[in-house]
Amino acid sequence: MVQVLGEGQYGFKRFMRKLKQKPDQNFVGPEHLLEQKIDQGPRAIGEKCDPNKFSEVFEIPVSELGTREIIIHVSVDLVSHGYGPNVVPNARVIRQREYWDPFPFIVLTLCAYA
Repeated sequence: MVQVLGEGQYGFKRFMRKLKQKPDQNFVGPEHLLEQKIDQGPRAIGEKCDPNKFSEVFEIPVSELGTREIIIHVSVDLVSHGYGPNVVPNARVIRQREYWDPFPFIVLTLCAYA
């Protein structure tokens, strides 16, 4: 969940807080919020999620998780109209979900690095 913390600050849960452009009607371009490596081991972020408490959940099945040869990352970006998320060059996008309800828009990307 992206939290708006006020005066141009926003964070992804409790992991980060960074001064960036304010997420309001003047927001332009992409802003990268988070990128997290995920694998089949114990879940580092691992907060239990009750899907009934959310309007939508971005689930990642075990079949999409990485191996020792392939590293899987999930990233979160805020974007405005006409812009895409900041995906690392040479990454293979496995799946991407755009949430157009709020503005700026939230884009979750699941990608692989060899």
